[in-house]
Amino acid sequence: MYIRLKTFITYNNILVEAQNGFREGRSAESAILTFLDKIFEALDTKIMTIGIFLDLSKAYDVINHKILLTKLEDYGFRGVVNNWLQSYLTGHKQYVEVKYKGNKDIILDNVKSDLKEIHSGVPQGSILGPVLFLLFINDLTRHILDADVVLFVDDTNILIQAEDENVIQMKINRTMNTLYKWFYTNGLVINTEKSAAMSFHSWQDKNPIKPQIRFNNIDITYTSEIKFLGICLMESLKWEAHIKALWSKLNQSLYMLQSLKYSTSIKLWRSMYFAHFHSYIRYGIIFWGNSGESQKVFKLQKKAIRLMSNVRRNTSCRELFKRWNILNSPLCIYYGNNMLC
Repeated sequence: MYIRLKTFITYNNILVEAQNGFREGRSAESAILTFLDKIFEALDTKIMTIGIFLDLSKAYDVINHKILLTKLEDYGFRGVVNNWLQSYLTGHKQYVEVKYKGNKDIILDNVKSDLKEIHSGVPQGSILGPVLFLLFINDLTRHILDADVVLFVDDTNILIQAEDENVIQMKINRTMNTLYKWFYTNGLVINTEKSAAMSFHSWQDKNPIKPQIRFNNIDITYTSEIKFLGICLMESLKWEAHIKALWSKLNQSLYMLQSLKYSTSIKLWRSMYFAHFHSYIRYGIIFWGNSGESQKVFKLQKKAIRLMSNVRRNTSCRELFKRWNILNSPLCIYYGNNMLC
């Protein structure tokens, strides 16, 4: 059924352009690239840019089955397919079990609630769950006229831009009102405490604008730094925060690699390196790789290669990278740029 759904969605071009999740040729990095391109283009032309990062509370769990099935029918999933999906979603029951503990945390009994039928939610662990969620929120962007939306599955990010501060405030107000109506109508909830806003600016601008952003009469707080699809994004568009976090993570991985110091298995070394070191370097390197701080990461990578090769600290790594068939950081940047071009 997953293959049939995916084929139908692709053939009929159902998903909106803003969605980057579960699409061939798209990824979290392509979503980041789209987001950053829009910001840099605006800053180059002196256009003010506000980013709003929305946190959807338990998004998969609260999807209304009736609304979802109606949307699926509108997209062309009718007849047998719609009936199958209805059967797949409905008729499930669940209960809550609580362990009753006595003295010294000894479990005395298990207390179970009554069985209740489930009327909302899509299975997160299943292969169909994310696809059904994409179809559920697919019409969101069609209602947003004053902003750009960048989606990666349930990760919902808004960019509002204008040359004038009054205009950008007006666009923010209209966009937030539209978002509230859509989320309320569709039964989804925005966690305003975990949502955040950012006023993007060049590093020379010490006093960026921060227009009020309210969702359901609750202010969304501005932040100077946020975790965005796996990268640490700063309002000044610098990469110190991301590289600092990455450097710390790579140091932990380096410590783990040291535990293999006396292993003679090349396969094990390579497997551990790519899983717990190289994958961290590779992710998002096309964005932060050209910053001055990135040399810290390259130095750690060379340290890891020397450790794996059991050579001295001052040994040249050029031949070692070839021996292990591993790309160094500068080459990762080069190939990463070509892949997303």
